[in-house]
Amino acid sequence: MITDFPSVSVIIPVFSAVEPIEDCLIALDKQTYPKNRYEVIVVSNNPDIREFESFKEKSEVVFLHESSPGSYSARNLGIKKAKGKVIAFTDADCIPDENWLKEGVINLLNIQNCGLLAGKLIVFCRDNTNPTSTEIYETLNAFPQKLYIEKGHFGVTANLFTFREVFEDVGLFNEQLISSGDKEWG
Repeated sequence: MITDFPSVSVIIPVFSAVEPIEDCLIALDKQTYPKNRYEVIVVSNNPDIREFESFKEKSEVVFLHESSPGSYSARNLGIKKAKGKVIAFTDADCIPDENWLKEGVINLLNIQNCGLLAGKLIVFCRDNTNPTSTEIYETLNAFPQKLYIEKGHFGVTANLFTFREVFEDVGLFNEQLISSGDKEWG
């Protein structure tokens, strides 16, 4: 049980995901982790940042713009601006469970010499009555997080926790990569 909750910065890269990010932000607002102990940072690579104006008015979320393309550039800006001791990553199309932050931090703190913690990802269809072929494939095959951790020593950044000091030791994500930057960083 945590009695001294460390500060957490949740970083979400986004390009153009207005609808899904609303669900993500609502879920993050409902976390069981103490609200005064975490911040949410959304970093957009979209040159037309105006599409996020409606969220800026309704939320305590920090919105940033990264002019360099790519989710790893966005994550790196989020890391640089983050205030938390713990850094948590999710994606705009994810809907974190209400205990996501609490359980992630508890597990990160309870594993000795833990550099990163990655949690299970459950892929869902936007419309279960009419899933696309891609959604069907992904619900069956996407993101075998346990395998990634055990065999590859990395985790997908859609559900990943680490300490700020780990980035200070190993550096930021490789911004030249379009994908697999989480694997390389891990």
